[in-house]
Amino acid sequence: TQAKTLFPYTTLFRSEPTAGVDIELRNTLWQFVKELNSEGTSVLLTTHYLEEAEMLCPRVGIIHQGELKAVGETKTLIKDMTQRQIVIYVNSGVQCESPYLVEKQESYLRFQIPSNMEVGNLMAQLKIDLNKITDIKIREGRLEDAFLSVLNHKKVDEVSR
Repeated sequence: TQAKTLFPYTTLFRSEPTAGVDIELRNTLWQFVKELNSEGTSVLLTTHYLEEAEMLCPRVGIIHQGELKAVGETKTLIKDMTQRQIVIYVNSGVQCESPYLVEKQESYLRFQIPSNMEVGNLMAQLKIDLNKITDIKIREGRLEDAFLSVLNHKKVDEVSR
């Protein structure tokens, strides 16, 4: 195992591991850290790059003003603290009522739904004629959204251990 040969230790501590590096080197470093971790090395990262934490860390802690505000499995924090955004592009003249509707324009409707709600359930509730839909885009919640949720003072303790 190549990574273990280059780094034969049981724990890796890194602060801002990809600050100031180009995309190619960042991807190489990410792959190296993932490989080390998969081979049994514990990795502790501190970073302001939440995309990096989401990609590399199966568990995260969110610290704000020196206080640990949330800690748990990354996917669980994202699921519990974020919503999915659904944008349905339509031909003009579509009427729609929904508690999940957050923006309505002539060419699209934007919804925010709980992360555990299926898009099919939303579509069934809306009863939009499928011939009037031109496209659908789904944006899942991200760690950045969970972090912003914490900053907006939504109380989250240990989500999972």
